[in-house]
Amino acid sequence: MTAHAKCARQLHELRVNAEEKLQGKKTAANWQSLAEVTMACLIIFNGKRGNEVAEMLLNDLNRAREEKHNRVEHEAPHYKKLNVSLE
Repeated sequence: MTAHAKCARQLHELRVNAEEKLQGKKTAANWQSLAEVTMACLIIFNGKRGNEVAEMLLNDLNRAREEKHNRVEHEAPHYKKLNVSLE
């Protein structure tokens, strides 16, 4: 089995596991796990642009974290209505 096939198989297993966890308990951590696996799949699928992530600056990461924090704070009341944990 090639390295690419092993990676694809492992990503598939991680995605299935993340989806199962999310089906069981809809928490922010479970959503984050699924998002990370999905991002990894997209980076591999779009291999010609995979190094775009490597070229990100620390400022880009910090800005994304701040935007996520602001979005969570803004959307928290909506999640409470849906009975979704933001932990």
